[in-house]
Amino acid sequence: EGMRGHRLDIDFGADRVTITRSRGEAAPRGFVAVPARQRRHGVLVIDARIGPVRGRAIIDTGAERTLGNLLLQRRLLLDARGAGEVRRPTQVYGATDAVQPGESLYAPRIRIGDVVLANLQVTFADLHVFRYWDLEDTPALLLGMDLLGVASRLIIDYRRFELQILQRQ
Repeated sequence: EGMRGHRLDIDFGADRVTITRSRGEAAPRGFVAVPARQRRHGVLVIDARIGPVRGRAIIDTGAERTLGNLLLQRRLLLDARGAGEVRRPTQVYGATDAVQPGESLYAPRIRIGDVVLANLQVTFADLHVFRYWDLEDTPALLLGMDLLGVASRLIIDYRRFELQILQRQ
């Protein structure tokens, strides 16, 4: 909620994060603009395609890792082209003391607008955060900095409700 009306600019190459008031400006030249919708407490959600599955993605710059809900995991595994077979049990640590079990898998390509990301691990778990944002009945990802950080530069404009991505060359 504290980001309402602001613009978060993360330049991974320069190792710099800038927060300014948004002036509603369009994405800079060379960036891909992805429209977002606002959910409870100001979180932004975008449409995504994970392999053959259409779903939603929560933008979470505070998350270290990318997480997927169990519905997304089931849908991917039902498809012959789904996620890889190598599963690694893991634990998910949240903002509280709660620790939940999960499984890390390599996800198929993730498409966000015109940006395609590949060879990324996603940890799947039954997490309260998906229920909190009413996404337990929709295939969903929580995009962490591991996935967001593959961009060269990332701008989240909370006034425009838009994710602006500059891909690495």
